[in-house]
Amino acid sequence: MNTKRLALFAALLAGLLLLQFGFVRQLMAAEVLFGLGLFVLFALGLLTYLVGSFCERSFQFARVSVRVMLSSSRRGFRSLEEAIEKSARA
Repeated sequence: MNTKRLALFAALLAGLLLLQFGFVRQLMAAEVLFGLGLFVLFALGLLTYLVGSFCERSFQFARVSVRVMLSSSRRGFRSLEEAIEKSARA
């Protein structure tokens, strides 16, 4: 009778160990998927930041270019719109 109890205990212990291995595998897979999701969010945030930074710098470049065009012209323009229109015609 003692050997039956020992065999039952060993079977239960083996079953619990097998369930734990499966659980650990599921946790590792979930962690990998979570990490991939965070990486995708990071990449999207980085892309958004880079596009915004590029747009901001291009607006600064355009502003400086218009100021240089206004200051270097022989005739002064009354407004920025007038300067843009005259430069587009040329």
